[in-house]
Amino acid sequence: MVGNPSSKSLKISLLLALLLVCMVTLAACGGEATTTATVSPTAAPTAIPAPDSAPAYLAWTDFKYADEAEQASQAVVKSRPDFPAWASWTESNRWYLLVKDSSSDRLKAKVGKDATISPVPFVAEAQAAAAGSYQAYALNLERVSVDIKAGGAKEAAQMLFNRAIQQSQIASGLLVFALGDDQIFALLPKGVSSEKVLPLASVGKLEMVGAGSKSLDDGTIIATSASPALGGLTLKNMTTYQTVADNHDFISFKGSANNLTGAIPVLSFDLRPNSKIFEYSRANLGKYAALVFDHQVISSAVIAAALKDKGQMQVPRWAGAGGQADMQRFIDFMNANPPQLFEAKTLDTSANFVYSGTFTR
Repeated sequence: MVGNPSSKSLKISLLLALLLVCMVTLAACGGEATTTATVSPTAAPTAIPAPDSAPAYLAWTDFKYADEAEQASQAVVKSRPDFPAWASWTESNRWYLLVKDSSSDRLKAKVGKDATISPVPFVAEAQAAAAGSYQAYALNLERVSVDIKAGGAKEAAQMLFNRAIQQSQIASGLLVFALGDDQIFALLPKGVSSEKVLPLASVGKLEMVGAGSKSLDDGTIIATSASPALGGLTLKNMTTYQTVADNHDFISFKGSANNLTGAIPVLSFDLRPNSKIFEYSRANLGKYAALVFDHQVISSAVIAAALKDKGQMQVPRWAGAGGQADMQRFIDFMNANPPQLFEAKTLDTSANFVYSGTFTR
């Protein structure tokens, strides 16, 4: 029997139309099927871990007079607080109490309702004894950068602590901690020299300074017009050098690979348009400029050409395998997005910093 040709043609046309509709549907959905199969999980979803509890809490109270703050501190010290670790000190008319505890409940009872209490996400210390008291310098570094990088204050506080141990060689009487995302506190013995204190007054502060006819030695601690010496500090080099570029003038950094024996690494940097260093470098060809990181000279060179959009400087301290690691840490820190910059504007003194126990063990 011969079938009806028109009927067959109709069926084929309908089939082709259906296939065409399916193709259009896949193309509109990016090639994905319009329906998905329901899949039953074979295991419970992984729980999101709770954030780590703060290792410590800081309380502070402002009084009308400085002697009232000192009396409050002495009263707590005499009460022999039973926290696993604690530290008490004053700065002018403000009293601070830092405690190691699992919550802030007991601290609230100790300091009273007028105190402000905040969790401390990072603490580092170097103490020679389980308890002690001494006159202390107190540096309160505040965030200068506008944007906040998650964990940026912790990172900067760790960097500051490492510098205090390795560069300033403060082996005892050192307490560094972060408060939220915007502040870093550093307390250290008042007998420490000015050259060891000033580099701890900032983290991430980069400057180019004009040095005239003088080549500044690597590692020299200096004051600049943008970062003057804090009150009471007397440096061996008391010249205040003119800042001709700072963090706002630099865009990014990169370093040369140190493959040749004895080769000095080169730090290259890109500058923002209309950077103020352009006019200075053009007017001071043949004179010295120095790159200064947190008050410490890391490179000094003669200005060979006007610096318009980029420049480079040799950094002898980064020679060798260990130096290459230091250079990369510097580049990573300075290229962070957003960049991290913390700076203290004043240097306070605590007449009686008292501590007991350890915050880190």
